[in-house]
Amino acid sequence: MSPHKNHPVTVGALVSLSLVLFASCGERYSVSENITEEPVVVERSRKVDMLFVIDNSLSSSSPQSLLTSQFAELVRVLRETPGGLPDLHIGVTTTDLGAAPYKIPSCETQGGDGGRLLKGADNNCTNPVGQNYIVDITPARCTVERDNEDQRLCLHHNCTAVNCDPALFPSGGGDNEPAGLQLYTDENGCPRCRNYDRESLKAVFMC
Repeated sequence: MSPHKNHPVTVGALVSLSLVLFASCGERYSVSENITEEPVVVERSRKVDMLFVIDNSLSSSSPQSLLTSQFAELVRVLRETPGGLPDLHIGVTTTDLGAAPYKIPSCETQGGDGGRLLKGADNNCTNPVGQNYIVDITPARCTVERDNEDQRLCLHHNCTAVNCDPALFPSGGGDNEPAGLQLYTDENGCPRCRNYDRESLKAVFMC
């Protein structure tokens, strides 16, 4: 699913940097000789891909309800990051791989969902349009003026529908975007290119 192959992100994971020193019998390694005073530049990515694997067995209705109720909180936290909501791609699949060659009540005997991205049960959700994963990203090659004190708020932008054209986004490095994205303005006045319409991000995910 991940259009942003170079920027994998797992929800709720803590990223840690560890320095491991190895010593073998009769040998000693020192890191002090390699210390440099040159500054290390870390580039912050604003591209987030999320894949939700849902247990859709009969006993998992309560955890599913908890997930949908907490999704709004997840989006709220993402909106609170510097610069507001990052570029999002969100996919959903299930643990249903079928029960063949056995016959189990409520289980498909063939391949089940086969790990495919889904748009709800039997792919019956209206959104997202054109893909089986949600796209909600910043338009390409246009100027957005943000509030100096609150970078989540957009004061002005010159983005148009043209700035959602996939040809304007980087290609070849895993950053390809699909065709058909539409320009919207979110509640903070910021332009977004989306493949869902007339529903909130939470509503699309819940479906």
